[in-house]
Amino acid sequence: MRQGIVLGLTGPSGAGKSTVCKLLSRRCPKALTFIDADQVARQVVEPGTPCLELLCQRFGKLVEGSLLLEDGHLNRRKLGSAVFGNPERVALLNETIFPFILKELREQIALLSQSHRVVVLDAPTLFESGADKLCHRIVTVLAPKPLRIRRICRRDNIDEAAAMQRLASQHPDRYYTSRSDAVIRCDGSLRAVTQQLDLLLCRLGLCSRWRDGFQKGWRV
Repeated sequence: MRQGIVLGLTGPSGAGKSTVCKLLSRRCPKALTFIDADQVARQVVEPGTPCLELLCQRFGKLVEGSLLLEDGHLNRRKLGSAVFGNPERVALLNETIFPFILKELREQIALLSQSHRVVVLDAPTLFESGADKLCHRIVTVLAPKPLRIRRICRRDNIDEAAAMQRLASQHPDRYYTSRSDAVIRCDGSLRAVTQQLDLLLCRLGLCSRWRDGFQKGWRV
């Protein structure tokens, strides 16, 4: 059975990945399916999972009281406070959780790629987690920083200073563009973004306007 293409979708916070996913799903609802890496990251730390147990072993002693909530779920706020601003602890956190995420992603991709032409892996930390190695092609979504700040403030109901603090810890645009096969600029009208997506779909062979010229510069 032919396996589908795995398309990695990434980019910094506020760039517009959610908008791109919605537009993609409308353009090719039958050919495409999506995996939300953030959702997978939440799944692997559900109560009773090996990942949660390992997190408690490695980080439980760094917090006051328990690393778990009363219902057995991970206390994300406590964990975040324990690692924030400490590169060594952040590295240990990633070393702990990323292997479990990758294992789950592989399993979902193997299943979904049997029945869909394209599996879109929506992953903000695509490169950091190593999930880019699971993808055939990678697309980055970008937008100017002032626009991203406004989007984050509106989305998360925070002030501009808090939004800027979040962005300060993220990679510059060149980090993404140098590792990607294509870039979607989500800084204009929905029509402009849709036009870029139509070109992308043509490159994937998913629209009737496919032409060989569209493949120029596209890594397979």
